[in-house]
Amino acid sequence: MSMIPTVRYSFLQGSYWCSFSVAYCFVSVFLLANGYTNSEIGLVFAIGGFSAAILQPLIGNHINEYGKITMRRVIMVGAVFIMICAAMLCIFSEKQFLLGTLFCLVTIGLQTLMPFVNAVCMECINRGISVNFGLARGIGSICYAAASYAIGKLISIYNEGVLPYCIIGSFVLVYIAAFFFTYKSLEGQRNTSVQSENIKNEPEFSPVDANRRKSFFKKYPRFLVFLIGVCLIFITHNIINTYLFQICQSLGGGAEEYGAASSLSAAIELPTMLLFSQLIIRIKSNRLVQISAAFFALKAVMHLYASGIFGIYLAQLPQILGFALFIPASTYYANEIMHRRDGAKGQTYLISANTIGCVIGSSLGGMILDRFGINIMLIVAIITSVLGFLFFIIGTQEAETA
Repeated sequence: MSMIPTVRYSFLQGSYWCSFSVAYCFVSVFLLANGYTNSEIGLVFAIGGFSAAILQPLIGNHINEYGKITMRRVIMVGAVFIMICAAMLCIFSEKQFLLGTLFCLVTIGLQTLMPFVNAVCMECINRGISVNFGLARGIGSICYAAASYAIGKLISIYNEGVLPYCIIGSFVLVYIAAFFFTYKSLEGQRNTSVQSENIKNEPEFSPVDANRRKSFFKKYPRFLVFLIGVCLIFITHNIINTYLFQICQSLGGGAEEYGAASSLSAAIELPTMLLFSQLIIRIKSNRLVQISAAFFALKAVMHLYASGIFGIYLAQLPQILGFALFIPASTYYANEIMHRRDGAKGQTYLISANTIGCVIGSSLGGMILDRFGINIMLIVAIITSVLGFLFFIIGTQEAETA
C-alpha cells in the first residue's frame, strides 16, 4: 500500500491543526491582554461559532449538489479569507469593536473549514484511495502540540502581538497543502485489494435519489440524537479549552504554562490516533464514541480537583481516550451509517453540532466564570459531559442497521 496519499493528507491535517492552535486557542490570551472580559471573549467565540454552524451545512449541501464546488477549493478560499482577517488584526493593538469582530471572522473561517478537512479523507476512502486517517490526524495533534508550546513561549518572550503574524504564516501552509491535494493526482494510489470493499458505489439513478428529497433526519433519525450528545460533549470540551488559560492563572500559571498544558493535551492524542486503524477493526465505531464521552467527563472532574499546575498537566491525560478517540471514531461513524452522497452533509452536521457546543460552551463558560468562578464552571462542564454520554448511548447504532 502506497503511503503517498497518507503523507499528503497528513500535511493537510498537520497544517490545519497547527493553524487551529494559533488562531483559536490563544484568542483568550490576546483578548484578555487587550481589555476584554471573560464574558466578552465568550461572546466573540459564540458569534463566530454560531455563524460557522450555519455555514457548514450550507456549504456541505452545495458540495453534494454541485460537484464544481469542491472541498479542496473551500479550504483554499477559507485560508485566504483568514489570512486577510489576520493581516487586518496586525493594525489594531488596542481594545476596539473591530478587534473582536476580526477574531469572530477568523473563528468563522477556521471552524467552517474543519468538516471539509475531515471529509476529504472520507472521500478518498470512498474512492478506494488508501488513507490512514488516524495517522494523519495524529500528525495533526503533534503539529497542534508543537504550535501550542511555541506560541506560549513566543508570547512569554515578546507579547500577544505576535499572534496575528503566526496566524498568517500557518494558513499559508494550509493553502499550500490544499492546493496540492487533488483526487486526480492520487487515483493511481488506489488499494485494489480493498477497493471493492471501500468504494461506496451508487448507480446514477437509485433509490437513494428518491430519498434525497426527504429530510436528512428522516433518513437518519438516531443521528439527530447522537448530534445532541455531540453538542453536549463539546460544551464540556470548549468550557475547558477556552478558559484553560484562566484556570492556569488561578493556580499561579501564565501563557507559558497554558501553552505547555495545551501542548501536552495534544501530544497525548498521538498513540490513539496512530492505533485507531487497529481499534476500529476490533471495536465498532459506535462503541468507541461512547467510550470517548466517559473520558470527556473524567477530564472535567480532574480539572475541578487540580490543586496546582502539575494537577492541570495530569488532567490532560484523559485526552488519550476522550477527544483523541472521539474525532476519528465519530468521523468513521458518520461515514459508515450514511450513503456516499450524504457523506459531506453528514460530516458538516457532525462538525456543526461540535460548533454549536463550542458556541454554548464559550458563552456560558464566560458568563459563569465572571459571575460564579472557576469551580462552578467546571461543575457545569461535568454535568454536560455526563448528559452527552447518555445521549450517545441512546443515539448511536451499528452501521449495518443504518
